[in-house]
Amino acid sequence: MSCLDGQKHSSSSSLDELISNVNPSYFFMANRQFTFLVKGIYEIFREGNNQLKIKSNQASSKTIVINKNKVVEFNKWLNY
Repeated sequence: MSCLDGQKHSSSSSLDELISNVNPSYFFMANRQFTFLVKGIYEIFREGNNQLKIKSNQASSKTIVINKNKVVEFNKWLNY
């Protein structure tokens, strides 16, 4: 796990287990690799085929992709 302050932590729990223990108003499970905090979003880009790409606040070169099947759920989560 990477935190907003740059700290990294490891866990033996699965991503599903971790997401079940946090407040869903603040965290969104984007895909099988990434769950992120609403405060961690720096920029959102529209991508072809109704996908979204999320750039985080961290100094990370990784881009989080929200596939077209989760875009509606993501938009509802942002507007909670």
